Amino acid sequence: MKLHHLTMTILLMQISKKKTNKQKILVLVLGFMCLLSACSAPSKNKEEINENIVNDFELNDQFLNQRVKCIEKCDVYQLSDETYHLIGDMSKGQSFYLSDLNSFGLLNIDGSDLYLNGSQFEIDGSNYKFVNNLLELNQIEIDDSFTMINEYKNYSINLKGKFIFDTYVEDEDYFYVSMQNQRFKIDKKDLNYKNIQVYNNLGASEIPVLMYHFFYDKNVNLGSKNNNFIEINDFNEQLDYLNDNNYVSLTMAEVNYFMDDSARVDELSYAMTIDDGDKSVYEYAYPSIVDHDINATLFIVGGWMGDSLPYSFIEMREEGLELQSHSFLMHQGGSDGKGLLLSTPFDEGVIDTQRSFDYIDGGSVYCYPFGHYNDNALNILKEVDVDMAFTTKHGKISAGMDKLLLPRIRVSGNNNLQQFISSIN
Repeated sequence: MKLHHLTMTILLMQISKKKTNKQKILVLVLGFMCLLSACSAPSKNKEEINENIVNDFELNDQFLNQRVKCIEKCDVYQLSDETYHLIGDMSKGQSFYLSDLNSFGLLNIDGSDLYLNGSQFEIDGSNYKFVNNLLELNQIEIDDSFTMINEYKNYSINLKGKFIFDTYVEDEDYFYVSMQNQRFKIDKKDLNYKNIQVYNNLGASEIPVLMYHFFYDKNVNLGSKNNNFIEINDFNEQLDYLNDNNYVSLTMAEVNYFMDDSARVDELSYAMTIDDGDKSVYEYAYPSIVDHDINATLFIVGGWMGDSLPYSFIEMREEGLELQSHSFLMHQGGSDGKGLLLSTPFDEGVIDTQRSFDYIDGGSVYCYPFGHYNDNALNILKEVDVDMAFTTKHGKISAGMDKLLLPRIRVSGNNNLQQFISSIN
């Protein structure tokens, strides 16, 4: 079998036995098809497996439709010719969805001939959303021992055998493949692989990054609003248009790969950003973004939020909205009448910028307060290893641009739908 088109498919299965009323686990199918052969790892026959793991593993209703994660290191087995081969492992914390128990007490990674020991995982309470919107680049065959490192968390999967992967990102050092929409990088160095197919996905040459600020409901929030305020029904109309016309919302990581020219994205791709972290985002925009299943990035000013990140932002992050930096306390005027970042001493600017990322538990994308920047601001961001920074200048982004001076498309509250459509096209 082949590991091909590693995309996540949803399958809900209710498993039952004649002698029990308990339900087996609901699953999200991992489109994970493997070609595993010539493994030198030790193998165990059915009798040996039955002696070492539980034969009748039941899950209560409270565990249904939940993500599970490895408690410690999870062994990975392959079933071939009625014999289980130990062909690798997954590190502590790696999460995944599994199918039902087989007669030997092993849990199957559905759609594959890979199995895990059910006693080695626990329910993962995280609702973290994994997405992969990149286009396939090449198909490669690996015949080797290798490690896959999770892009989102520092988890690993070690495997040995022959595999076929679709790659989504390629640079000088790594291939990136996708498993349950989680991207994993594989080190090319000393890897025994060969390209077996090239995909002709040309993708977009440029993409719009939308810029929003505040939201309101005209039936609730009376009074005049400036152009940075978007009425929620107008916002929903824009999101409906994007979804109805098959536009693809990218994460910041995917935008970064596109800018590095190491990945391709759909021609109708875009990114959504919302500045300042105003409370109207949680009240109005957030429900609409989730309902439309759109990726969005919130640039927040940490110093405006309190000593710790408010729960509302933790909730939005759990639902897939990204949190990135709009500075910690630089969103105020400096001595030159511009944003404070431009005139603040270098060391103080570095401290503020690093603190802004620490406040949101990580990140590498910055939004200049007021859109202002100069050489001092650029040097501060370089010192903190910022990957990308956005201005308020108008325009679309494309590979080869200075990634610390990226333009955006401002979405004005005075624009009608046709004007919105024209701005992104």
